[in-house]
Amino acid sequence: MKEQTKSVLLAFLVLLSMLMTYRLWFGPQRLEEVSTNVLEPVYFEKPRLLSEIVTPHWFYLYHDQGIYRFGAGTPAYDYLWAGVSTLLADLYFSDQSGSGPLAADGDPWLTVSFQPPLPAGHGTPWFKEARNTQLDEIVFQKNGDQFAVLVKVSNNGGELSIPFDQEQGLLLEQLTADLTLDQQMSYLELTPEYLHEFTGLEILPVERLFVPAEELILDDLFMTRENLARDLLLDTFFLDRSLVREIKERDGTLIFTDGEKGLRLSAGLNFSYPQLEQEPATAAYASALNTAGRLFSWHGGWPKGVRLEDLSLLRKANRQQAVYYAVWRYYYRGIPVLGSAAWMFFNDGGLANYEREFYDLLTEAGTPSLIDSYKEAILKAVSLLHAQENSPVEPLVLEEVELAYIVGGTPGQPRAYPVWIIRLGGVDFILKAKGLTVLKEDQP
Repeated sequence: MKEQTKSVLLAFLVLLSMLMTYRLWFGPQRLEEVSTNVLEPVYFEKPRLLSEIVTPHWFYLYHDQGIYRFGAGTPAYDYLWAGVSTLLADLYFSDQSGSGPLAADGDPWLTVSFQPPLPAGHGTPWFKEARNTQLDEIVFQKNGDQFAVLVKVSNNGGELSIPFDQEQGLLLEQLTADLTLDQQMSYLELTPEYLHEFTGLEILPVERLFVPAEELILDDLFMTRENLARDLLLDTFFLDRSLVREIKERDGTLIFTDGEKGLRLSAGLNFSYPQLEQEPATAAYASALNTAGRLFSWHGGWPKGVRLEDLSLLRKANRQQAVYYAVWRYYYRGIPVLGSAAWMFFNDGGLANYEREFYDLLTEAGTPSLIDSYKEAILKAVSLLHAQENSPVEPLVLEEVELAYIVGGTPGQPRAYPVWIIRLGGVDFILKAKGLTVLKEDQP
């Protein structure tokens, strides 16, 4: 009986060995095929071109009728950037470029400001034959039938005047002439003299600040939270979903983790990959822009009206290595919407942290009304500043005056309200634009 049992067991082991040999040779996919399938990226949209990742912060058009500003989320903004970006491709500057007569005497015509800076030089779509650098501002100038371009280099790199031939100037003239300005809001500059005129104080803007020159009638906005396809979103973060554990908290928050990285879904998303946080960040600026754009495209995509607001190389207190930090914000008709944004930390290892909470416009509230002017908002900020203990003395430094929306309301019905954002004397004020109620007052 024992011999018979041994024979059966031996036969079973032989058959099992043959089966395993067959599966080894013919059953599963080869390692190369598995690697190809596993590493193939899953994404919400294909990565964008560099000219779509970094775009102007503002366009300022100097016209006989006034100064006009164009921001993200408007057709004129997209139209201007498409034309200007093409013109910049063939321009050139070098270390020998200087501040010529036209740069000194020419009138500003079209100013393009960048935040984050525009990469220029080899490997970029702009100033292709120039040395690699970063630009904060490009000023197109005109003096009769002569044209020039003044570029402001980042990190206090100075200003360079670039020849701009008549043919290129005429192309830009046609580009700006095609804009319809009848429905556009005009702007004025806040100079120290003008600020003293209506405040009676010595207030110094740290940079050129522009505010709407006309009375404004704005409506509140009913918003809806961005709704990303959950399965696709999970696939963009986790290569093997079979290893992912799902945890549901009492408030409805969902947490997904594979033991190394985690994704939290509630009002927005919060992703973290702690093992990558100590990796170095050595990519050049233009390369980092492409990486940020690619990661943003993969993990949710670009909602309409969203632009990259910042890309900085910084060092966090709890990290040995520097890390790239990127921020995106949503704009409605050229006005930024606070609270509808995304940010990420990434390095050579990949995406380490990512938070995203965007709102889409549902409809305007249908109750447009006149908002308080920039003058009233600045005077309110001055009053609040003087009411503080150890308030700063004159001259007061004015760093920001900006009209924006801020998301509030209830979780069931988010609502965006117009606000004035003012940074005066090192203090941040967010004032509701209808009534100037203080929504936020941050100490420096």
